[in-house]
Amino acid sequence: MSAKKKAAATVPDLPRVDPTKMRINRITMIHGKLEATEAYLNKPEPPAQVKVDFGHRSGIGWKAERTWHRLYVELAALDDKGSPLGLTASYVFEFHFTIQGLGDFAKKLDDGALAIHPVMANTLMGIMFSTVRGMVLERTKGTYFDGVVLPVIAPGDLSKSWREGE
Repeated sequence: MSAKKKAAATVPDLPRVDPTKMRINRITMIHGKLEATEAYLNKPEPPAQVKVDFGHRSGIGWKAERTWHRLYVELAALDDKGSPLGLTASYVFEFHFTIQGLGDFAKKLDDGALAIHPVMANTLMGIMFSTVRGMVLERTKGTYFDGVVLPVIAPGDLSKSWREGE
């Protein structure tokens, strides 16, 4: 057996995501805020860099085959030394999906609770973050941020960025 076939034989079967069985029901910006300090407004300067923080919360309706997700994005303008300029923005976007066969992606945890399989979770995070990248760019154009292009991230990093109670 070739090394390539041997390596393929040791990879566990992962559930396959079929995009034709996924539907985005709704995308809503539920919070959007841009703030500038008085000091910044008195002497505005273009950001040398923008610090980006993100997180999410999610819920799953297994029987209804639906998921909802809140994606949080915070921006802070920095000077060339990495110091805050006094310009910030924060956004919260909510996504609702229907996924036929969602139960195929159920993963039982040690405590008996069901969680969504990482393959599906990462797929959803990738869809949401790429959508939000465009939305944030559009919302920051014409502001002191002058259009922020969010970085490309690994969807798994977003999956791990759970936020409690927000």
